[in-house]
Amino acid sequence: MLEGDLEGALDIFNQATDAGDLVSYNLGIISIINGKYEAAVNYLAKSNSLNNALAMLLAGNANAALNKLDQVEDPTAKVYYLKAVIGSRLQDQNMALNNLRTAVGKDETLKAYAKTDLEFAKYFEEDTFKTIVE
Repeated sequence: MLEGDLEGALDIFNQATDAGDLVSYNLGIISIINGKYEAAVNYLAKSNSLNNALAMLLAGNANAALNKLDQVEDPTAKVYYLKAVIGSRLQDQNMALNNLRTAVGKDETLKAYAKTDLEFAKYFEEDTFKTIVE
């Protein structure tokens, strides 16, 4: 999978389905990459992770994704960034901008990404957004 051979990785993971939760997790990652979001949600069901929340969001369930992110231990900048995206999708500007502020506070490289991320397009001209990403 790390070498980009998703098809080969999928074959190996499918052969090892009895090997435990890590196999299911990796099958979930491949499902996300392949755009099979419902399958990803099922594979990642036992994981309180960013990837599980991402699969849920991509499958159309923003509230479940947010709840899953709240269960992540030691949240990273990317967890807060995804919370910001969810806030934007839920039309909750405070949630979006507060989580974006936390995300870039943990990882300043996200500022450049957020400046052009269409998830935040409705905030591009707002002073608070500009302050966060400058």
